[in-house]
Amino acid sequence: MSEPAESTIELRRITTDEELRSAFSERDWQVLKHYVTNLNSRPSNFYVAEKMGAKVPGPIYILEFRLTVLGLPGVIYATCGVSAFPLTASPHKVRIELIAYNRESDLRVATHLAGMGAYSFRNNSFLDYNHTFDFRDGNGIIEGSALSSIVFAYPLLGGELDALKTIKFKDDTHAHLLWYLPVYPSERLYFKTNPADFFIQFARNRVDAADLYREEFIFTNSTDKESLVEDN
Repeated sequence: MSEPAESTIELRRITTDEELRSAFSERDWQVLKHYVTNLNSRPSNFYVAEKMGAKVPGPIYILEFRLTVLGLPGVIYATCGVSAFPLTASPHKVRIELIAYNRESDLRVATHLAGMGAYSFRNNSFLDYNHTFDFRDGNGIIEGSALSSIVFAYPLLGGELDALKTIKFKDDTHAHLLWYLPVYPSERLYFKTNPADFFIQFARNRVDAADLYREEFIFTNSTDKESLVEDN
């Protein structure tokens, strides 16, 4: 895959309610309501992504939430505006938004998320659940991190939140909310063949998926059905 080219993107913080009201479309307000309702929190910061390029058909915003993430204090970044347009390369013309969990506030992660939101428009491609992304240069998503791959999954917050993963709009369209999860290349390969077991093993071994500086996780043999029953 091509790189998301997020290095050209700049985030500008929206500082007044007046600017937010004039910038947000009706659909953007519906996305915001979805996040606030399901995360039970209001954004602490709003950003607009600038220098997105001519192929991106509309504005992309990044919302920052400070709350408990996977059992510990953390930050959630979520896109708003990506779903305004269907991804025409998708057979089903899917609409998406993206959500990322991080242990601390870091605008490099937020900028990267905006770049992935623009990726499908820039490259006439599309992202959806269970897709993966591997960076060709092998560098981590931010300096100092060895996580150089991404998997896109249902959003989990200590358990799958069914209401969170689908954003429903008043015009009867909907968008998939994809969890943007940075991983090691070896973890990406395991996810591609065993997505369910990937998260079972992450949970059982208490892998902090919001820590961009964590150690690589080594998967064991796939969990069988009998062991799952015993745990229940």
